Amino acid sequence: YIVKRSDWVIVSNAALAELCETWGGNPLVMPDPLPSLQPNASAETTQNKAEKPFAITFICTWSEDEPFDNVLTAAQLLSNRNVILYMTGNPKAKISTSIPENVRLTGFVEYAEYINILQKNDAVMVLTTRENCLNCGAYEAVSPQKPGILSNSDELRRYFHTGFLFTDNSPEDIARRIEDLIDNYDEQTQSIKKLKLKLESEQISNAAIIDSRIKSAQ
Repeated sequence: YIVKRSDWVIVSNAALAELCETWGGNPLVMPDPLPSLQPNASAETTQNKAEKPFAITFICTWSEDEPFDNVLTAAQLLSNRNVILYMTGNPKAKISTSIPENVRLTGFVEYAEYINILQKNDAVMVLTTRENCLNCGAYEAVSPQKPGILSNSDELRRYFHTGFLFTDNSPEDIARRIEDLIDNYDEQTQSIKKLKLKLESEQISNAAIIDSRIKSAQ
């Protein structure tokens, strides 16, 4: 009812735009803007701190669409690698398996501390079983230029098409993608920098289009 009677409907991706059209709406595709998180200039690269663990921030809200149990199992599979996984959010009573020694549960933290975790760690992982979902955590990875791992959905692959590796969310594949990311870290870091420039340019263009459409409808 609302979609049909709106002049324009803002959606985050092409798949939702198609759904909007089937409802009789006029969609405008406008992905979320990148947050203002700058790269940490003082952070050491993984190559310069080979003796230190490769640190990954797994951005997690412990929702049903997030395969957090599989991530814990993947961490256990990587117990022989020098990897530490920081899992954000409050798990409450949702953990059904033991916590591996290479996992750190941050709990809910203040915003400044959350940003500090993102910036000081080497990479970001955000997973979901939902289709047509562009994770907020993926944008938060691009802004400080952190390569990462996302779930293998069509829209995530299309939008975050470089600088990220994609997993089928199984424990074995999550572990493999983490190893791939470690082995190709320099290349992925350069790719995420290029993606940030591209998305910032598209953001300006999309905003101009929406501004023009709104003015034409007045």
